[in-house]
Amino acid sequence: MTRDILLRLLDVGEAVWDEYLFQGDRTYRVLSPARRQDLAAGARTAAAAAAARYPELTSPQALEEHLLQSGIRITEEPGTGDPLSAGVLALFTEPDQVTLFPDKYARVRDAAAEQGLADLTGAWDFRAAALAHELYHLHESRHPEIFTLQKHVCLWRLGPLQNRSTVPALREIAARRFTQVLLRLPFHPCVMELYLLDALQPAAGEALYSSILAHAEKQEGST
Repeated sequence: MTRDILLRLLDVGEAVWDEYLFQGDRTYRVLSPARRQDLAAGARTAAAAAAARYPELTSPQALEEHLLQSGIRITEEPGTGDPLSAGVLALFTEPDQVTLFPDKYARVRDAAAEQGLADLTGAWDFRAAALAHELYHLHESRHPEIFTLQKHVCLWRLGPLQNRSTVPALREIAARRFTQVLLRLPFHPCVMELYLLDALQPAAGEALYSSILAHAEKQEGST
């Protein structure tokens, strides 16, 4: 990844990342763009409120200790994992296990040094971001009344019968906002995931960031 590309990604607005996270959601086609925007805004509000409950959890050590005390088992996997999940910071296995990938995080640091981008990425803490993301999902699971778990969408209606659904993308939008607020990141956490993907799978990373930047440019041109 070049410096110019990374700087452009750091400047991408949250609406573009919302749309990226909505892609593949089972409810995507039944939601209008305006409705998706409204739901995403609600998810971010819920996430910020949740983050405000954990103001002291800003380091990987504090996050890990809190998760362990909450009954979560934390393991580490050597190597860079499955190529299909190269951009994934951590894996959660039901009901209570989080797997971290320290070798992945180290590879990103090496890539940044090789590309001359350490001045932009040196403060990024991938372990902390991974743990914060999973903390949001733990918080969510213990607060079923939270906005992101509500059934916001009617998939079909037949007379008095209707099938309502949650919107899975909202959980991921909220987890990123929670991470951003808790760790005081001045950019969207998806940039870290994308940089991780690019470091491990450059062809896949380039295809994805090219698509995201094209969408961002299109959106900017329409405003």
